[in-house]
Amino acid sequence: MNALPLEANAIVINAETVCRVQEAVDLKKPLIDKNLTLAGKLKGCDKSNVIEVLMDVPIGREISRILENHGGTVKDYGEIIMGGPFTGKRAGIDDPVIKTTGGIRMILTQYMYIFMLHMPTDWQTVWELWG
Repeated sequence: MNALPLEANAIVINAETVCRVQEAVDLKKPLIDKNLTLAGKLKGCDKSNVIEVLMDVPIGREISRILENHGGTVKDYGEIIMGGPFTGKRAGIDDPVIKTTGGIRMILTQYMYIFMLHMPTDWQTVWELWG
């Protein structure tokens, strides 16, 4: 059956959501931070370091501050996409992390359309597009 969870009468919860629910119930901790993936045109980024996973980033923190704390971005970084490669949305450098943010991607504008149409399955191709 190929259906969305709602159509299949199913609930899908990702690992971070389960952990945040546990923190809320057991630790009485409100949702104040997120784990997210930072990828793309970053300074100092080489083929062995295409993606960084950031833990406990405060909700409301601007993308610019996150980038500053992790080496910055190259001069002509192109587009900033907040979210996944299929459902992500264009973001600005001063946009904040929100509760649904799962990733921030810096991608060259000229490759974005090609990348979205032909999602690569190997990291070498991803690096060539993002690097």
